[in-house]
Amino acid sequence: MDIYKFGGSSFATAERIKQVFFDIKDVKKCVIVLSAVGKIDNNDIKLTDLLIDVCKKRRKSTKQAKKTVNRIRRKMFNIGKELDLPDSYFRSFNEFLSDIDLYDDNYIISRGEYFTCKMFSLYTGIKFIDSMELIKFDNEFFSYEKTKKEVLRIKLEKFITSGFYGSDNYGNIVLFPRGGGDITGSILANIFQSKTYFNCTDVNGVYTIPPDYSINHETVNQMNYSQLFYLCMHGNNVFSKDAIPYLVGRKISLIIKNSLDFNAPFTIVSDNLPNNKFTTTQVEKGLYCIIIYKSKKTLLFRILYQILQIIMSDKIIIYDIISTQKLCQIIYKTNKQIHLELSPVTSKYYSLQKLTAIRTTNFLNGKKNTSVKYVTSN
Repeated sequence: MDIYKFGGSSFATAERIKQVFFDIKDVKKCVIVLSAVGKIDNNDIKLTDLLIDVCKKRRKSTKQAKKTVNRIRRKMFNIGKELDLPDSYFRSFNEFLSDIDLYDDNYIISRGEYFTCKMFSLYTGIKFIDSMELIKFDNEFFSYEKTKKEVLRIKLEKFITSGFYGSDNYGNIVLFPRGGGDITGSILANIFQSKTYFNCTDVNGVYTIPPDYSINHETVNQMNYSQLFYLCMHGNNVFSKDAIPYLVGRKISLIIKNSLDFNAPFTIVSDNLPNNKFTTTQVEKGLYCIIIYKSKKTLLFRILYQILQIIMSDKIIIYDIISTQKLCQIIYKTNKQIHLELSPVTSKYYSLQKLTAIRTTNFLNGKKNTSVKYVTSN
């Protein structure tokens, strides 16, 4: 049983949904894992992000939350009408939006995948099985054994399921982190012992250079899971790093391809492939750097110790520590706001910068050589 996972960009318009159906309609045995309706372009907003926005706004302003709800309604109704879906679909979606204040955040956010799957199921006639019936959690931790038991009960040769979420022992929705659709697809590929997991996104596989950084990019045609994991750890978001462990050692070939152009170049990832020779440049944004300036008056080690204590207590990953004769730089990444509670006397001896890391890695003969350049961000 092969797995086909489609990202949200594949379902951003009715035309794209029709194209997805055209691409998989003749596949007899497969599981189709869907993400929520994505964005058409950079001016659009993903359905999941709109639902998250509703959860945030409803705590502050009912009026602002309603604006987002209306935007969600327009987005989904426009696609549904172009697909000529039955009235029952619009009624059920409208009931959800009307009663949205009755639900918790996890339930609301999961409805993006749920209603996208319902939409595709009604359009194609392929059976939809809600992932909350398949993907099981124990106290918010994924349970492989319980999930395997539920998945192997399914006797269908072809069905649709939702990525990104499952349910706990009490029937409550539990969300995976972002990239949860990739994780769901990998779990199912593992359990079904699939030969191939097609991860269909809006790019031609893994690029040597991010397209928004340089137009001189190419698709890496093959690599192994170790190489893919390294790239995902350092800024490449074409596939979720948390999904890779379910594929390693299982003789599953992961094919990352463009759902908007099935004939475009793609990347194949497998345990069976050798260490392919290629060079990539990863651009990782959102890094921070604390610069400590050295001088005779500076109590360098005391300041360094205090800063490291603060960072480590917040469980923030330190990327690099660079020391020269004049200064010491601590580079880290976090979504949190760090408060350096140091004495006012020492404040003139350090500063904070936002950085972008440009990491060039050369894979050759089973080894990797990496160089990193840090650039100040605005």
